[in-house]
Amino acid sequence: PSDFGSIMYASMGLNNGQNFADWPYFLQSPNNANISIAMSWLYKIVPNWKGIILIGALLTNLSAVLAALSVKNITKNRYTSIVTLVLAEILMGMNWRSFLVYTDNYNMIFVALIFWAFTLEIRDGHKFFAVTFFSAIGTFIKPTALIGYLSILIFCFLNLISNEKTKILLKVKKGLSMLVVMSVVFGTMIAGQNALRSYYGLDLEGQYPKGWQYMLMVGQNYKYYGVTNSDDPQIREEYIAQAQAKNEDVSYVNNKLLEEGLSRILNRGIWGNIKFYVGKLNVAYNDGYFHNLQVYPPSASHELKQNLLYQLLWKDGGNLYQVSA
Repeated sequence: PSDFGSIMYASMGLNNGQNFADWPYFLQSPNNANISIAMSWLYKIVPNWKGIILIGALLTNLSAVLAALSVKNITKNRYTSIVTLVLAEILMGMNWRSFLVYTDNYNMIFVALIFWAFTLEIRDGHKFFAVTFFSAIGTFIKPTALIGYLSILIFCFLNLISNEKTKILLKVKKGLSMLVVMSVVFGTMIAGQNALRSYYGLDLEGQYPKGWQYMLMVGQNYKYYGVTNSDDPQIREEYIAQAQAKNEDVSYVNNKLLEEGLSRILNRGIWGNIKFYVGKLNVAYNDGYFHNLQVYPPSASHELKQNLLYQLLWKDGGNLYQVSA
């Protein structure tokens, strides 16, 4: 089954006493083990997959509300926050992936909570703990939550070192306090993750799971603009075969995949990378808001011909991505 299907069946199975050993998929994609564990807990409360879909949709909409509240906290303007909420709801209504039970869907609420907590007018220590706490939970679901957290850390660091009124000793004290909070919260999350994976039978010993190095390589594929394809898995399989022949572990494969990914970036040059990322951005939009326009070729009889978005975005037989990339 697909990633979505594997998560769905695994969450139901884990709830019924099975473990990850029953799904070889997770030996290759352990990144989706955490969301499967979380879904199995949710399945105990809502023993109906439609209910879980509705909960995901609710969380997505709550994310939009939190985003609007964050804007209000920053601008102090109620109308700006209302406009933000309306735009968010419109965009989510256009994107069918907004309601797909997957890591993106269930991680969004924590990303929204990170920025909402950061915009609250509370004590800095309490604020930083809340931001770190929500970031750790979000990272447990999907590591991309770290992007928002890192942006806040950079902001805090620059603000700390640029504040001339704060004494150096106090700056060091604040910096060390932040480091301690990060270490404790994320250390607890990682320890909990490892314990849960072990409890549910996810054993990666001697396996060659896909790591971030593989994702980087796939993401830099110029031919497919980073979309999942059939070429890159073959490259990975070749490196796995080499590792097995040399009796090497997964680190050998990951290093080779990292080299391949970095070489793709370097070989494109500056201008080549600019064009690549413009095309990659358009692919990302097509994969969500305009996904149907990308998949289905233009046809006079196709029902999408009656769709307003279809009429606005199709031009000379090409959609947004095909025209601009």
